[in-house]
Amino acid sequence: MSLLEKYLALEHRYFFDSAAVEEASQVIDQKLSLKDIKNKWIYLCHADPIKFAVSFLNIIDRGGFPICLASAKAVNFDSWAFVEGEWIDNLEARLGSDDRAKYAVPTSGTTGAPKLCEFYVDKALQNATAHALGFSLENNYEIIQTLPVHHSYGVIAYILTPLVVGCAVNFCPGMVGLRSLKKDKNPVDAIMHVSPSQARFIIRDKVSISHLKKITIGGGALALDELEKLQEILPDCDVYVSYGLTEAGPRVTAGKYHKALKKNFDLKGFENWIGYAIKDVSVKLIELNEADNSGRLCVKSPYVKLNPLPEEKDGEWLITRDRVQIIDDSIFFLSREDDLLKYGGVTIYPKDIEATVRRWAGVTDVIVLKESDPMYGDNPLLMIEGTLSLEMANDFLAKDISSASAFKEIYIQEKFPRQSLEKVDRKKLLELARSSKS
Repeated sequence: MSLLEKYLALEHRYFFDSAAVEEASQVIDQKLSLKDIKNKWIYLCHADPIKFAVSFLNIIDRGGFPICLASAKAVNFDSWAFVEGEWIDNLEARLGSDDRAKYAVPTSGTTGAPKLCEFYVDKALQNATAHALGFSLENNYEIIQTLPVHHSYGVIAYILTPLVVGCAVNFCPGMVGLRSLKKDKNPVDAIMHVSPSQARFIIRDKVSISHLKKITIGGGALALDELEKLQEILPDCDVYVSYGLTEAGPRVTAGKYHKALKKNFDLKGFENWIGYAIKDVSVKLIELNEADNSGRLCVKSPYVKLNPLPEEKDGEWLITRDRVQIIDDSIFFLSREDDLLKYGGVTIYPKDIEATVRRWAGVTDVIVLKESDPMYGDNPLLMIEGTLSLEMANDFLAKDISSASAFKEIYIQEKFPRQSLEKVDRKKLLELARSSKS
């Protein structure tokens, strides 16, 4: 049985409609049968999540290697491209040339130029298995698709995990709110993966639904009080945290939240818990700060990308750009290396500031950015999404944040620009801040 045949046997639905999945499969099969794609890299781009998933598996079954893209607009095609059902024929892509089944996905590019990461399919299936074990996911659950399928997380969560677990996916045309799930006339026990922004939307909306049994947060960390609020809104739902990055395969950690953990972490002053290393993954720290056991995270696992850059490797270890604390196997996210602030010789962790600001009235989201300053090193910029006034923000800042004097500039916007996984587009946000100054 081919991967696609195995996948389609799982009775997936498209926003509660099962007929649409089979229809999409037939269209894709006819298109791909027109080309000899064996051992060729194929750029794959589809706005429709079902057509993307079906195309991905069909290309692999036919011996091709898909390169997963969000959009065809931002690339120079150097391979056969299957874009919204149409072909573009050009030169062969410069990636791995062996005939072992593989695929590639780019990093998001939120902190630098996107990098194309290459993975073997069999190793990715193992990563999907470890991912499922981290959430105790079994085949009686339906996965509600609320994140992009083309992303490295989407490939694991919505394409490969169903193959190893045997669970179906309810594909959705866009971010689905919990209220929309009440339209389902044939509900089954479900799991939903969300970004921190989506989780905060659920907290703000205060809508619960009976058949949602598991919810996982990735693509960033929630504060412990936010996890507690989410659990209160979804009392019959298991709440999980997780962490990963495209270069690592992508899944690295998972952990189930419960109040006893929060009480323990609160007493020790820990925040932004991202769980424990999943099966077959080891973690270590370099650039260690022994005072709080924090440092730069390194990952060793069979799932990491096949084409690391020399500066990304320390022997068998993948060096990340993330700083974390590790206490008794629990991992706490501190900051991206690029986001860390040095102001007048003092280190400022943006996540600590953001966790405090999110508690202010009128704030829906917040992010701390920085610009270079010849005198102080970094000039912190406090970017607030919400409706509070600048005067209120300054009052809260002086009252709640010890490093308030570092923040010379505060910007308030009704809505932040965002990328895939609902991540804030830092580059665009910084451009907006600069343009408002001019």
